[in-house]
Amino acid sequence: YKGTPYEMEVIGTADNVNSFTPKQLKDYYASHYHPHNMTLVIVGDATSAQVRKLAAKYFSVASKLNPSAGYLGEWTPAIKHIKEPKAKFDKVYKRDVAQDYVVIAYPVNAISKDTPIYDVLSEMLAGGEYSLLNQRLKYDKGLVSYVSAGDMLHKRAGAYLVHFTTKTGESSKAYKELNGLLFNLSHELKADELEKAKKRLKADMVFVREHAGRLAGEIGYSYTLDMKDYYNTYSKRVDAISLADVKKLAESMFTTSPLVYATLPK
Repeated sequence: YKGTPYEMEVIGTADNVNSFTPKQLKDYYASHYHPHNMTLVIVGDATSAQVRKLAAKYFSVASKLNPSAGYLGEWTPAIKHIKEPKAKFDKVYKRDVAQDYVVIAYPVNAISKDTPIYDVLSEMLAGGEYSLLNQRLKYDKGLVSYVSAGDMLHKRAGAYLVHFTTKTGESSKAYKELNGLLFNLSHELKADELEKAKKRLKADMVFVREHAGRLAGEIGYSYTLDMKDYYNTYSKRVDAISLADVKKLAESMFTTSPLVYATLPK
């Protein structure tokens, strides 16, 4: 995410955290954690009038500082298409671990509003014990002990991550198999698996909405990212996704050069 705030450490480095003064912290808090930058969500047994009265009392806070504008720039990753699957890890870390860990990160020109199609793809790939990656790599080949796939889409940038673990020394072999599968994935995706994935996603959504806290989180996510219709239209958008849509996404993403990091036992 070079050139955007996303490239920074989330909580900072030890050096800059140690350098903060009380005034810097207070000013930062007053500017960024400002009522105008907040999304207040109330889910539960309360009337609109009650909520408005309490919101007016606690969120109409006078501040000497104006609210921060936030990051408004755009990020376009330098995506490089390749003719055959990448063969090697970009970086290897040696740590005190008991098995091999590998993460594959694909930079994508996608943001939060594109989430539904990425969610459907992820569900087809690794959404259940008998999803495509689990079936091929874990049960048929016995190459991995765990595999997952999912998007990390923000307001103005995105990445797609595939993560797996193996027995010590098996990661290169597993990566070669996985990479070949992803590179040619559009040929592996089937219509019946698409429909199963959609049903699981919608069932999960119903389950989430039974819990007040998670429901509030979903609504807050939509409003905070300026997608006020997202919460209400997610299910319809999932329904509208075709197999051709998923294949097109898989082909455009998995034929690019990812970043591949491995953490191996010392």
